[in-house]
Amino acid sequence: SPQMLKRCRSKLPGMETKLGTFFAFPFLEDRFDFVATSYALHLLDDDQKLLALAECRRVLKPGGRLAIADLMFVDEAARQAHLAALARDGKNEAIAQIEDRFYADRSRLLRELAALGFAAEARQLTTYTHMIVARLK
Repeated sequence: SPQMLKRCRSKLPGMETKLGTFFAFPFLEDRFDFVATSYALHLLDDDQKLLALAECRRVLKPGGRLAIADLMFVDEAARQAHLAALARDGKNEAIAQIEDRFYADRSRLLRELAALGFAAEARQLTTYTHMIVARLK
């Protein structure tokens, strides 16, 4: 966002910044050694997530790394089991918050990363936060 770029420039005046989106980074192919995203993918639907991963892949150099920290479930079965447990406990507000966002299916992200040529590892950090670290082969 323009506001975040302004904040970045005030903290790091010598750093190059550009405005872009998950679907069109304003950089050429094979430009970066490392791409990171934290708590942004859950704002994208499942198809948009796949487009975003492909864009991250496009700008990474061979051997580059991608780190993703975001709201996820291990897979759809884990999501359904968690929502059922929340429903049994009457935690309707928590259910509404989960359904208001696009928490990722981690298994789907890992499959897509493999299809894009990444070797990836994943770890669950909290109930909802997962970390994926992937290296481009």
